[in-house]
Amino acid sequence: MITAEEARNKSYAVLQSITEVQANTFMTDYIEPAILKATDKGEFQTKVSLDKFKNSKLIAMIVVRELKAAGFDAKHVYCADQRDYENCISIKWYQGELLK
Repeated sequence: MITAEEARNKSYAVLQSITEVQANTFMTDYIEPAILKATDKGEFQTKVSLDKFKNSKLIAMIVVRELKAAGFDAKHVYCADQRDYENCISIKWYQGELLK
């Protein structure tokens, strides 16, 4: 019989694998085009919504880690209350005092 520990580990491994695939899709299909669109306008930042993705918090964790490794200033913006809802990745690539 499988133990609860073994079941948790197996579920976590599958979830992590699915989430990494979703994160790669998000990077390719949403993040990269948004960055290129912003750079074409001479901008140094962009935001990309996570609203269409399940497991958005896990995807955000992976995506932010990858963006930071590539030299971007990135963070997951998540805010939910009765008046306001935002779930996105905020990405900046300026250096120095150009923008605040």
